[in-house]
Amino acid sequence: MSIDLRVAHTDELERFARLREQGYAIPVNQRSGWIERVSTTGRTERLVGAFDGDRLVGMLNVLAFEQWFGGRAVPMGGVASVVVAPEERGRGIAPRMLAFALTLMAERGEVVSTLGPATTWAYRKCGWELAGHYGVVSVRTADLVGLAEGSTRERRATTADRDGMIAAYDRAAPSHPGFLARPTWLWDERLEDAPNRFTYVVERDARIEGYVTYNESAVPRGINVWVDDLVGTDADAQRTLWRHLGAHLAQAEHVTVAGVPLDALEHLLPEQRIKPLGQQVWMTRILDVVGAIAARGFAPAARADVSFRLRDPFAPGNEGSWRLIVEDGRGRIEPAATEPDAVLTVNGLGALYTGWSSSAVLLDSGMAQGLSAAEAITLDAVFSGRRPVMSDDF
Repeated sequence: MSIDLRVAHTDELERFARLREQGYAIPVNQRSGWIERVSTTGRTERLVGAFDGDRLVGMLNVLAFEQWFGGRAVPMGGVASVVVAPEERGRGIAPRMLAFALTLMAERGEVVSTLGPATTWAYRKCGWELAGHYGVVSVRTADLVGLAEGSTRERRATTADRDGMIAAYDRAAPSHPGFLARPTWLWDERLEDAPNRFTYVVERDARIEGYVTYNESAVPRGINVWVDDLVGTDADAQRTLWRHLGAHLAQAEHVTVAGVPLDALEHLLPEQRIKPLGQQVWMTRILDVVGAIAARGFAPAARADVSFRLRDPFAPGNEGSWRLIVEDGRGRIEPAATEPDAVLTVNGLGALYTGWSSSAVLLDSGMAQGLSAAEAITLDAVFSGRRPVMSDDF
């Protein structure tokens, strides 16, 4: 029997929830909460189901996001909850759902797509490529409490601090390639009051300059501190927040930090003692090459004029010979006047676009061919920057 793809109906959410639970080993007691959250926050608009007759055999969801690259928020479709029933795997259902998702994202004007893969090869085959970091690490509390004191002490957050925390995040996010421009529903979940969950803020001159959120749980002979969000608009605020976590020294030898960028902390700690516990490299796909380059920001002094042929068998609108022009902090793509020697796959362009990979890596991996030395240097100069990190896991 053939597979049909369509967006879910509201009365089908129970079936989707059951398939999601099977695919991700989610407890059944979370079902009603998930159904309520997705149905009341617009997250069923592009909840896609694959049906074999009346039977739901696959699903995915496309979430409407923006993601920061080059100091500008780029329209991004976040692919989440990708599940194929175990007995139906191997029938090509996942690639068909992803192709369907490409159409939905194009209709919404999203120019890139990002996802956190449970497996890499299936998404790579459809044009997504490794593009940024989500890591889980252990940091010694003794190292954190030894940092220089900030000028302002932290305090426990209240519900009245919500807007100030969001404003602090919005000021910091443009300097972090890969960060989401978080929608309201995501902030609601981030700041939801829950047992053993704590939020502290740093306030200076009546303005919140940073915050940290974490969970505590009991372990033998102490507690586990799980940090899932820490933002400071400057070094002073960041040191105060890290020192606050270090103050758990009496009950926790380490704190576990998930998704938070650590590039600044690495330079503040006295020794190289951040211990990796796990990581997921998220993947990005260029949906609309013209729109993606126009939406992204570039350094004001960056200059480029490079032509290349782009290979993208899944998105015919991307396929072709293009000329990339970057100047005055903006980029644009136009058809190349002549056939170029350089060739990029859409996977390679995605990895370059976020700043995750260099031209040399693309050439070594076969995602680029024929780039001259001057072209490689130019592409690296305009796309490279701070390590791309995403602190949200959707």
